[in-house]
Amino acid sequence: MVRTPRRHLAVVLALLVCLTGCGVLPTSGAVRHVGQTRSPDGDVSARFMPPGPSRGDSVEEVVSGFLVAMTGNPVGIPVARRFLDTGSQETWRPSQAIIAYDSVKVAASSTVGKATVTLGGVRRFDARGGWLGGSETTTQQLTMRLSVEDAEWRVTDPPDALVVPSWYFSEHYRPLSLYFLDQTGRTLVPNRVFVPRGDDAPTALVRGLLGGPGAVLAPVTRTAIPRGTELELSVVVRDGVAEVTLSGPIASLPAPRLAQALAQFTTTLRQVPSIRRVRLLSRDAALTLPNGQRSVSVDYGARLSPRIDGSDDAVFGLRGRRLVAGGGEGSPVDGPFGSGALDLRSVAVGITADRAVGVGTDGRSVLTAPLGRQAAASPVRRIYTGTDVLRPATDMFDRTWLVDRRRGGARVLVVGTDGVRTVQVPGVTGQRVTAFLISRDGTRLVALVDGRRLTSNLLLRDRGGGVRRVLGARPVPGVPSELGRLVDLSWFGPSDVAVLGRPSAGISEVTFATVDGSPGDPDVVPPDTWRGEAVGLAGSYDPSLPLFLVVPDDRAGRRVLVLDGSSHRWRDSGLRPGLEAPTYVG
Repeated sequence: MVRTPRRHLAVVLALLVCLTGCGVLPTSGAVRHVGQTRSPDGDVSARFMPPGPSRGDSVEEVVSGFLVAMTGNPVGIPVARRFLDTGSQETWRPSQAIIAYDSVKVAASSTVGKATVTLGGVRRFDARGGWLGGSETTTQQLTMRLSVEDAEWRVTDPPDALVVPSWYFSEHYRPLSLYFLDQTGRTLVPNRVFVPRGDDAPTALVRGLLGGPGAVLAPVTRTAIPRGTELELSVVVRDGVAEVTLSGPIASLPAPRLAQALAQFTTTLRQVPSIRRVRLLSRDAALTLPNGQRSVSVDYGARLSPRIDGSDDAVFGLRGRRLVAGGGEGSPVDGPFGSGALDLRSVAVGITADRAVGVGTDGRSVLTAPLGRQAAASPVRRIYTGTDVLRPATDMFDRTWLVDRRRGGARVLVVGTDGVRTVQVPGVTGQRVTAFLISRDGTRLVALVDGRRLTSNLLLRDRGGGVRRVLGARPVPGVPSELGRLVDLSWFGPSDVAVLGRPSAGISEVTFATVDGSPGDPDVVPPDTWRGEAVGLAGSYDPSLPLFLVVPDDRAGRRVLVLDGSSHRWRDSGLRPGLEAPTYVG
């Protein structure tokens, strides 16, 4: 084969050095900025058309060029196919997976037509953009064979994946959620995925929905969209209406199940700000929806949302011996918890704000009573007596979760209408637990263990919302060891938590982690360090609500700060000093 100057190899390698050295995937970070509920539309970077193959390229040059070609903007798949032989051009399926890497090394042999690509810092995603695993220490080798076609080397067995540098993935993909039903069919559960930025996002979201929940969430979720439903055309958005053209059995669904499927589509697509309504079409005709209309608002799925309008926004806390609600001074709640007769150290409020659960200052007594004007004369009930009970949590099925820190390790309990039940939670039961959370949709328990580890368990429920079984604990990565001793955690959106740590005496830091372990949002800036020993966090499952930091106050005991979403600094919240144990519902 006639060789030409190696200028192409130099260009390709220079590009790869720049591309792999310009940034890596973040290991922590929430799905959005504080105060935002939807990610912005649109592309974020300049167009780039990668070079195709040149005559006389070596095996190494062809493989390196193939990798660079996948970094085009828009995605350079047509250029990348030119590095493949004729047969592989037809069979290559880069949409089957995504492999993002921090570093790359190509070792090739022109004598045998083979190249070994060693990738470092590998993160893997499925066809939907769902997280499969990986970290900055994960490596992967890809072996590519080449053959001579028309006197030029061409790849014959490319991996069925888009293989791109981490910086490229961060710039061109953003984390959003697909929504599936829980086991009871009463609420929607987010399944975090990464989808292309720009006009392709709606299509990617719908294709992801049709693919069903990922392997991790499959045991605790289901879908109302029948198997065999396919997307016929790309999703088109006109005047705020997303037209979704489908084929298959969805057109013959009974009305109740069609309503559930429609809730999945609308809740998923409402994350795209330009979409205000959704129209489902089949065989070029709009489906008649359960409300008799041909299109519905993106808020159609609100009835299956685990958030409760009117009760989510209130901040509760203990002032003196009273449970108060609201900003500024805060007003005592109606009912026994606002009477000043109870001595509590922590409290949880049911998601409909109709009841409260509190732990006494002795850490042993757990009390509950209704809230509201009609609850003034209601008695306070003792529902559990333990050893050292952490801050309680409530779920949408009106159950209360308790973690009792006993001498032999933590005991996890669920309190419902059928009484108090001990639940075995792998990785949590019997351990030293610092704090825990229950997701609003009732599918996940997140815990701080031993003051240094973050774990997540999925909760299997029966049709009535009762807990059947708890699946094994999964470690949640993304909490840097530099954070030191972990003190507290709170929700920071439906798929993210904020974690408070003390890297050293007199210093507090907060970081964000995703409960499924996937990379954080590169657009999110972590909060500044707080010079002082903060004692707690208060955040919400609703991503639009503020994140609070509780710090000591020499005069009032406690002071509450709020995270400023624009400056990423902690500032005064406007809540009068002295408020203890602030919390949202849940």
